Amino acid sequence: MQVANYMITTRRCALLSICLMALVSGCSHNGKEPKMTSHETARASTPDTEQEHAAVQAIVAAYFSALDKADLDGAIAAYTPDAVLTLQGLETAKGTAQLRKVYADAFKALRFTSTHTYDEVRVYGDEAFVRTTSGSQTTVLATGEVMQERYREFFILKKVDSQWRIDRYMNNRPSS
Repeated sequence: MQVANYMITTRRCALLSICLMALVSGCSHNGKEPKMTSHETARASTPDTEQEHAAVQAIVAAYFSALDKADLDGAIAAYTPDAVLTLQGLETAKGTAQLRKVYADAFKALRFTSTHTYDEVRVYGDEAFVRTTSGSQTTVLATGEVMQERYREFFILKKVDSQWRIDRYMNNRPSS
């Protein structure tokens, strides 16, 4: 059991390192999309990788669709049972019960209509990450106030019972 936990921890550390490098490299290109290396190009063109990329992107798209529909069960279904949610301005939520409360509260108060751009999708075995940017029209139900918002999102996903699920999600608003 200790060996299995060590291997999982080691894989997560490696994935986190890769994610951090991707974030740093994304920040250092002055908003320009970096060119893929020949290794990344070859990897991106294999049918298995393309299918995995599509499956990863599909669960993130299902999550965004649930947000726009105020579908609490749909939003929660996109996550792993021990997922961590870090939204700008809110306390970190961990696990299904806390995530359910965050989304239930949001759906009671707000409605979203949003668009999304997939900036980056990377798959590493049974783990993956996705970077997106979103534009959202957010309506405050109590007042009818409509706000135009932009977000940058970062998802870490993992396979659970052969299905991709969001394991970690963080968002923030760009400064400009």
